[in-house]
Amino acid sequence: IFFRQNQNIAITMAEKADVLVIGAGMAGLSAANRLIDDNLNTNLKVVVLEGRDRVGGRVQTATMGGGRQRVDVGGAWLQYPSKNPVRRYLHGVEQLETPTDSIALYDEDGNEFDGARISEIQAGMIRRAATCDEVVTPSDPALTLVDVMPMLQQDKIECSSDPEERLAAMLLRTTVENYMASSVEQLSGFVARYIGVGGDFVPPQNVLKQGFGAALDALAGGLDVRLEHVVTRIEILEDGSVKVSTKHGKVFEAQKAIVTLPLGVLKSGSVEFVPPLSERRRLAIKRTGFGLLDKVVLRFPSIFWKEDVHFLTCATPDRSEVSMFLSLAGINEPILVGFHQGLAALENEELGDGELREKAMAVLRRMYGPGIPEPCEVICTRWGTDPMSLGSYSAPQVSEEGFDLGLEDAAVLAGPIGKSVYFAGEAASKQPGLIHGAYNSGIRAAGEIERDGLATEATGH
Repeated sequence: IFFRQNQNIAITMAEKADVLVIGAGMAGLSAANRLIDDNLNTNLKVVVLEGRDRVGGRVQTATMGGGRQRVDVGGAWLQYPSKNPVRRYLHGVEQLETPTDSIALYDEDGNEFDGARISEIQAGMIRRAATCDEVVTPSDPALTLVDVMPMLQQDKIECSSDPEERLAAMLLRTTVENYMASSVEQLSGFVARYIGVGGDFVPPQNVLKQGFGAALDALAGGLDVRLEHVVTRIEILEDGSVKVSTKHGKVFEAQKAIVTLPLGVLKSGSVEFVPPLSERRRLAIKRTGFGLLDKVVLRFPSIFWKEDVHFLTCATPDRSEVSMFLSLAGINEPILVGFHQGLAALENEELGDGELREKAMAVLRRMYGPGIPEPCEVICTRWGTDPMSLGSYSAPQVSEEGFDLGLEDAAVLAGPIGKSVYFAGEAASKQPGLIHGAYNSGIRAAGEIERDGLATEATGH
């Protein structure tokens, strides 16, 4: 820091780079890797600025059992595993297939039901919804999913006299809310078009025994990543270069920048853009929903639940309960990953870890009896109040501005600002909400920079 003579004004010398990448999540790391790999002979200087004290963003692998066990507490699914581009970084990592029809299903009293029979009833519900005009030809951007599928409404479920129909509706609601990280009251009626019979709108997906940590380490290796650099301002200068300021006064300048900030952070306005973002981009940010999926991870001394299924679900009308669990028994881990999502998850974030643990345990006791063991260890996430994310992933919600029936907002979010600032991240991808969507968006943004050109001599390399 230098001071002007006779003035009490500090001037911060900017560090120069060719490209600044803002965010070291999957999108930022893939973008930086692509730029480095494609420019090995040019000494391209790529600097990645990350506000957290770790890489990965909303993908985080935690350890349990004294470091012996690993579990993903953020993004966790390797979807379309045979085609997923991230698989190249997962050599030797054991995977567990988790088909959604591998489920043990219980009602709120702990009675187990035949999953096949419940799926048949769900199929009928979905077929009835498919005939709704607003599902066939959506025209009202304000309609929610419960408007076009009223059987998912809370009062309809509570008043149902048929136990199987009641259970089917609760299970369908839980599955949709879990996958979309949103309450059905938040989701657009447009979603009904993508709900397949039996819940097959959820794609094939695996979980990783060692978590995504190995992929993140491989992606981050060799990159210039600056941790605990919280970006507060992104300014496009008159010559088209980009100036980025951080919370603690550090300043960087580069020919170009790639912004991979989570949609929740963009919505908050905590990062100032100069000049301001266009009205159309601001509309896309407002109108694109951002869901919340939290986890309560329970490690037990031994496996006491059914080991031949991957999901345990208690179809309870109380949506604040942690009622759906992913079992890791298939990889010989005595761990259950409980989920809660949407508006209920946001309310639950105000609770302490002990209270969340009990919300999960109360459901498990109903399913397996009061004598089940207590967990040895618990991890609770709060992505909604984490200032670095303010949510989990983008979702087709109805906003105050309605819903983008033309599905144009994602392209707007992904579009560059001139040849200076480029955007990536799952919300700016063709696979929103998915880890490989974020990865692909980073590759795309790096390609856009290479298309537009870089003057590598500008930083003296």
